Amino acid sequence: PVYLHWGTTPAERMMTLPGDDLVPDARYRVDHGVTIRAPADSVWPWLVQIGQDRGGFYSYSWLEQLAGADIHNADRIHPEWQQLKRGDLVRATQPDYLGGRLGEPGWRVLDVVPGRAIILQNWGTFVVHPVDAQTSRFFVRTRGDGAPSLLAVLLGPINVFVFEPAHFIMQRRMLLGVRDRAEAMMGPVASGGQP
Repeated sequence: PVYLHWGTTPAERMMTLPGDDLVPDARYRVDHGVTIRAPADSVWPWLVQIGQDRGGFYSYSWLEQLAGADIHNADRIHPEWQQLKRGDLVRATQPDYLGGRLGEPGWRVLDVVPGRAIILQNWGTFVVHPVDAQTSRFFVRTRGDGAPSLLAVLLGPINVFVFEPAHFIMQRRMLLGVRDRAEAMMGPVASGGQP
């Protein structure tokens, strides 16, 4: 449950978010969230510039680089990376990663709700939700059909003991990385809060 619901409340997990309708009967679901002591419009610019060839993922770039990914996390807002639209590719790694055998590794943008949400195919929905004038919640929700299959049963232990912990570690760091950057821009008013 920690891997699946970190930083969220039961009420937040019941909220309808943009993109939920893409997998209406989700059997697989991950909800992560963090409180950010900054207004939503100060969080959004960090989120909209994610991607290997843009602002990075604000996670453990040293781990990503150890795996051969050329990812560097931005520590400032880049005006040239503030546009993202349906159909764009958010690169996971450089195109020639593993000799280019993976094609274009990344996630297609299914939709953007400006200032509020980005929906990435095969990853999920990233949402910035204003709490008040000085506070936001940042959520990432992943939903999948989780349809039972022989392959799913065979790969289940690998998913539970390898993929989920790794995904949790990296995505949690990303949420905290966005929080830390947005709060740092607010100056001493923000006090590095809890999830």
